[in-house]
Amino acid sequence: MSKLPYIEACLRETLRLNPTAPAFQLKPLDSDKPIYLAGGKYEVKKGQAIIALLPSIHRDPAVRGSDADEFKPERML
Repeated sequence: MSKLPYIEACLRETLRLNPTAPAFQLKPLDSDKPIYLAGGKYEVKKGQAIIALLPSIHRDPAVRGSDADEFKPERML
């Protein structure tokens, strides 16, 4: 793969747009105090789950630009 950088970039871009594990769940550590995320905007209580949707995270235009939904292996080179 080290001699085929464009093929590796294609594989990485494919996994960015279509991850093999599209979501995973997180829970805060056991604590009696609630946890606040995003500067206090969201409160997460003990035992409350947070689901991270990787396709949405990987297509964030604030991170990837206005073409975040497009297949562009060049961004992985």
